[in-house]
Amino acid sequence: MENGKPVISRLIRLTALIFGLSFLLILDASNRDFGLQWLNIASAVFFGMVSLAWLIAGQRRPTPLALPVGIYLAVYALAVVFSVDPRRSLTEFLFLSLTLFLFSLAHDLTARGWPFKLILQAVLIVGGVAMGFSWIGVADFFQRYWALPGSGFWPDFAYRLSAPNVQAWNLNVLILLAAGWLLNTRVRLTRFVLAGYILSGLALLFFSSSRSGWLGTAAGMALLGLLFLRQKGISLRAAAGYLRSRRLLALLAAAAGFLFIIGLGFLLYQQAVHPSHSSFIESRQGFWKSAILTIRADPLLGQGPFTFATALARTQSIPVFGIYLHSHSLPLTLTAETGFIGLAAFLFLFAAAVRQLWRAYQEAGPDLRLLIAGLLAALTAASVHSLFDTLIGKTLGLWALVIAAGALLGSRPQTGSIPRARPWWTLLIVLALAVAAWLMSPYAAARQLASRGDWQGAVAAYRLAVKRDAFSAASHQQLGMAYARLAASGSQDALPLAVAEFRRAVELDPDWALHRANLAALLDASGDDQASLSSWQAAVQKAPQSWLFQFNLGLAAERIGDRDLARRAYAEALRLEPLNASSSFWRSNSFRQKTLADWQAGQEQAAEPAEADLRARLAENPFDLRARNALIERLIQTNRLEEAQTSITLAELAGSDRPYWLADLQWQKSSLAAARGDLALAASNGLELLAQFADPGSMGPGNRDGAYYIQSAFRVPAAPVDLVPQMPYPIPGFWEARFLKLMDWCQALNQPSCSSQVRAVLRTRSPDLPLP
Repeated sequence: MENGKPVISRLIRLTALIFGLSFLLILDASNRDFGLQWLNIASAVFFGMVSLAWLIAGQRRPTPLALPVGIYLAVYALAVVFSVDPRRSLTEFLFLSLTLFLFSLAHDLTARGWPFKLILQAVLIVGGVAMGFSWIGVADFFQRYWALPGSGFWPDFAYRLSAPNVQAWNLNVLILLAAGWLLNTRVRLTRFVLAGYILSGLALLFFSSSRSGWLGTAAGMALLGLLFLRQKGISLRAAAGYLRSRRLLALLAAAAGFLFIIGLGFLLYQQAVHPSHSSFIESRQGFWKSAILTIRADPLLGQGPFTFATALARTQSIPVFGIYLHSHSLPLTLTAETGFIGLAAFLFLFAAAVRQLWRAYQEAGPDLRLLIAGLLAALTAASVHSLFDTLIGKTLGLWALVIAAGALLGSRPQTGSIPRARPWWTLLIVLALAVAAWLMSPYAAARQLASRGDWQGAVAAYRLAVKRDAFSAASHQQLGMAYARLAASGSQDALPLAVAEFRRAVELDPDWALHRANLAALLDASGDDQASLSSWQAAVQKAPQSWLFQFNLGLAAERIGDRDLARRAYAEALRLEPLNASSSFWRSNSFRQKTLADWQAGQEQAAEPAEADLRARLAENPFDLRARNALIERLIQTNRLEEAQTSITLAELAGSDRPYWLADLQWQKSSLAAARGDLALAASNGLELLAQFADPGSMGPGNRDGAYYIQSAFRVPAAPVDLVPQMPYPIPGFWEARFLKLMDWCQALNQPSCSSQVRAVLRTRSPDLPLP
């Protein structure tokens, strides 16, 4: 029995909580960008059913923190109204409302007698499920690594979780909530399970290689330790005096502390040297700079919630810098998006919440106090972590925190009779979720059609999306992309429609350079050379580090006869991506030949590295995929095929974010298959690579950062393409030679359709390349 409730009632409640929280886990993992339409509908139905049940039962107590929550929501709504993109900001307001929904519901459940421990137990169980999925990825990595000959126990390079910063933020909260329970319970089995849970979280935190995650966890553990000593009536001064009176114990404690510091230092060193990191502060300077410039531009209400991607595009060169949704600092992100007024409202809410949680801690009995200490420690960990990161995109950890906090505050005794209210406001959230599902329906249908190559059908769906979502740049960009694909397949009537849609996308989202680049390519295909040049100049101004934009600016300038501008743009394109210097493009006329020769005259001719040099580079940095690819090529050439296969597997395990290097690795796999006599596999892999060059991305073959921008920054399902097919995109010379080799494989296999595919792509991407 617990609180007078039978065990069967407790099990039913626990089961209901686990199912409900599991749905939130699915929502967090799959649908924060509204990418799955079935989950959009399921979310509206789920929250609708919960809201209906809550309305029937009534609300037992008013939601705590009503004043600070109301002030923050009012300021946030004002920031949405004055946002640079209110449509985009509204989606973040919806997620904020869902967080309030969960907080209030958890509060009302414990006010009705649902035990705080029960809700916390359900949170930890579902959090453990999330950890389990992460361990599947870890197990897959090490299984593949240990299968390699001579692999040893630990790889030379560090494994890192997928979405590591997201997982680290979530782990902060789960680890500290579990640690509080561990210190609170006296049940041996429970202690054993919780100790394993905490060790699992800490190990995953190590695999995340998140330095801010470690800082947050350390801060939370420190607070929990102090509160534990306080609970036991032990002061730090008394503990120090106790050790001084027992020298042997003091020496053992000092030795243990020294070993702990050495071990912790080693772990932190492993995090610091991970090749995905630069220095802790340096790695965030670009983000912080963008945030500070945005704050200066609008210090009172900011530029609008969930618009930091726009701030980044305005101040950094994207493509190249990368697409991020926050400034890697919660205070800076809040201030950039909601101004100093929004930051002040948030701090008022935060201070009020901490005050009430601390009161709950002071009022609690011994059976709950350390559980509450764990919650306070989790809040501390999240707060410290958020100084160098932000909770945007970390919904699981945030929801676990607010559900635990709401449940705790609802369990506090309250005197006086309170009339039962009805939470009618929850219907607004359900309505908003239903509207979101309605808005996303044509996007989802269009994406399915586009993935099958049915661009005619996709156009019809995207036209409906534009009608429903007319003020979203994403809807116009997606429709414009579909029209561009139709135009490339021969429908010339679609070309002016594509131009019109991309013009509208530029109007609604002027800082995203890729809109302007795609528009420029379409204007060129329309024969409007001057307008194309102007659009390319605007794209380069927004993203000067993009070799593709610089190259096409040179092409547009050459077309209208501005050779000085063309020469400068071509030289910059070659500087940014020297691989393109070998392309047949430069042999097509004397001007391009001279431009290339002038550029090459200023370059040092690097000697081909010896195999020993490549191995030395890999010993120093096992993540150097360029060196590993060169080594693999040498191994294949000298018929050391098994070692080549091992190196390929190591390269796949290490990974890379460089599209050309990843494509190079895939080619080495084709070469290895050919060397083993399996031309069918070699040709199949080669055709997959050919498709990447036939329809490349803004950052390189196989890359789809532009599609990711639409999907993540606008939270809509996006077609898996980001460049219009009318955009010139040169193939480097050594890749042209590789595709000619692919044609030889096709001919040896007597597959004319395979040869025809290669020929068609080379004619489009390398029209100056002589073909056999």
